[in-house]
Order: sequence, then structure tokens, then C-alpha cells
Amino acid sequence: MSIHNRLEQRSTTRKKRHKVKKKKFIIPIILMVIIVYSLGVFTSDFVASIKPNFVPLQESLTIESKSEASPFEENLNLGQHSPSTETLISVSTVEEIPGQETIGKEDEKALHSKSKKPEVSAVHLIEKETKTETEQVVVKTEVAPQTNKEPVPVPLKPSAKQVVSHVVQSNETLFSITMKYYLSGSFQSKVADYNNIKNPSTDIKAGMVLELPDPLITAFHEVKQGETLFSITMNYYQASQYQDPLATFNGIKNPTIDVKAGMILQIPTLSIINNQPKGSYSIKINKGTNQLIVYLNNEQVRTFPIATGKNSSLTPEGTFKIVNKVEKPWFNPENIPGGDSRNPLGSHWLGLNVPGTNGYTYGIHGTNNPASIGSYASKGCIRMHNSDIQWLYQHLPMQTIVEIVN
Repeated sequence: MSIHNRLEQRSTTRKKRHKVKKKKFIIPIILMVIIVYSLGVFTSDFVASIKPNFVPLQESLTIESKSEASPFEENLNLGQHSPSTETLISVSTVEEIPGQETIGKEDEKALHSKSKKPEVSAVHLIEKETKTETEQVVVKTEVAPQTNKEPVPVPLKPSAKQVVSHVVQSNETLFSITMKYYLSGSFQSKVADYNNIKNPSTDIKAGMVLELPDPLITAFHEVKQGETLFSITMNYYQASQYQDPLATFNGIKNPTIDVKAGMILQIPTLSIINNQPKGSYSIKINKGTNQLIVYLNNEQVRTFPIATGKNSSLTPEGTFKIVNKVEKPWFNPENIPGGDSRNPLGSHWLGLNVPGTNGYTYGIHGTNNPASIGSYASKGCIRMHNSDIQWLYQHLPMQTIVEIVN
């Protein structure tokens, strides 16, 4: 083979080799171009899909922050501490700096504008909304501050098993009312406290209704035509066994004759009825001998020395009943409390229903001057040694008949 032919053959071989090499590189290049192009398209589409949804996303975040969380909760979500009332007031002052509101409006315009403007982060938006809400809360706090006044407690009444209502009559006092229902003036403070009475001398007025807790006398019954002691007993106690004790308490010896229409019977509690002594007590006072004689079922059981009026006219004569009993009586004329050694009434008082007195003027009582017993020394009452009047107080029931003779 000639040299020329050899050269042509070599060049031909080289060309073939170059063609093969070119073919090998073309396919990978084409693939790379396709991949790069696809990635570019995908990336651009992804970015394009994110940008339009960015602003609504921030708006939804802001709306949810307003509706679902209070300003203090938003601050907590941002890692801030909840401000106190004083902190809120100072924040309000800062938020009211001139120009601050303009900045907020520009940010709002930047959110809703379609043109390219600096993007506002979600955290920045929430902070703005938090400040606005905080400012509104501060304004409300300053305009209508909350007061911490505690409600005034209503005083509770003491418990009572039974409460009786009483309409105050003219000339009645708290003392006379308690004597009437409790047979003693020592219950005045109990009745006053129960009715929230601060000053009995001025607060007790005719026509007002007093509530009496657990009185000893529950009713005052006016006997009507045709009523008997039996029917009255059944009406109040629902048991006939209390007829005799009720008669004894009211000083009734013969219910068939003594119970008459128009008379007033005291209706005591069962505790008083059950403690009535068996038999009937009565007293006879002799001014001539200054003696007091106690009878039980018309039989003499005790005799006591007494002191009566300085002259015979001072101590009333007649037949009366014991209508009240007082332990440690108060001596009103000189305002001496019960139990005081200066008290001339001594340790106990048994009031007599002398007409016009209601049992508060004439009575049988103790003394602070035992040397006067046996003489004519009183202003009309019957004086006794304190130990003697105590025996009468413990044994004689209400309505015991007392006869005073000369």
C-alpha cells in the first residue's frame, strides 16, 4: 500500500473515532440540559406558588392571634412575660408616641399591596397586633378601674327552735316584753340581738313586730264563749294530761267554775308545764305579824319572817298572783344592776299583779339589809332574807295565789 493510501486510511479512522466520541458526549449533555431545565421550571413554579400565599398566611396568623388569644397570651407565645397593670399603663404611654400609628398603617399597606415591597415577618405582625390589643386593654382599665370592695356580710340570726312574733303596744318596753314572755328581764339582750336592736330605749316603738326566740310563754289565749280548759289544752298541747299543769300554772283551782269567757290564759312551753309542782301552792302574808306562810294543797308547809311597809297603807291588801319571776333583778329607780351589793331587791323578785302595775311595782323580794327583816321598813313590797326568797323562787310556780291581810 502506498503512503498516500495509508495516510487517508488513518485520517478516515480518526474521523470515525471522533464521531463515536461526539456521539458519546451528546447524550449525557442532552440529559443534563433536560434535568437542569426541569429543575429550573419546578423551582420557579414552587417559588411562584409560595409568594402569592404568603400574605394570606400572615393575615390568617394575625386573625387567629386576635380571636383565640388575649394580648397577654400572645406575649407568652412570643416568649415574653405577662405585663402587670402598671406595665400596661407605661406601654400605653409609649404606644401613644406621635408617628407610631403611621408606621403601623404603612406596614398594613405593605401587606396588602401587590407590588414588591419589603416583606414583613409573621413575628413582626403579631407584635404589632399585640401592642394594639394591649393598648385597648389599658384604655379600658384607666376609664373603668376595678374595685376590690368586699360585700358586707349579713349578720346571721342565732338558731331558735321556736320564734313567736309580738306586736309592740303603746307604753311597752323591752323589759316588760321579756318579763311577759320569758318571766324575767334578763333576756333583754337576747331579744335585742335577735332583732338587731342597738338602743332599746329608742328603737322599741309601738306597732313594730319583734321576733322572740324560744320564749317560755308561747301564747296568751283569750277564752271564748263555749271553750273549756280541756279544749284549750287539746288545742295547744294535743294531750289531755297537760290540763291540770296548765290550770296550776294559771292559778285555776276549779276549771269548771274558774275558766270564763274573756279571761287570758298564759300558754307556757312543755318544759315549763312538765316542771309544775305536784299539788297547788298558795301564800298568805300577814302584815300584822310580818309573816309569810306557804301552803301546799291547803296545808301549811313553811313560815318565813318578812318586812312590810313603813305604814299599813304602803303594802296593798287583797288577793293577787305571781306574774313574773326574776333572778338578780335590776333596781331601776337608782339604776343599780342585779347582783350588786347595793341593790335593795336582793337576789330574787316575785312580781304581784297589783292593779295598774303589771307586776313591776309590788312584789316579794330579797334584801341587802337583812337587819330590817321583821320590821316595818319597806316602801310597800314584802322583804325577805335572800335564802328565803330563793326557796320561794325555786318552788312556787307562776300564777301562785298570794293573799295579803292585816
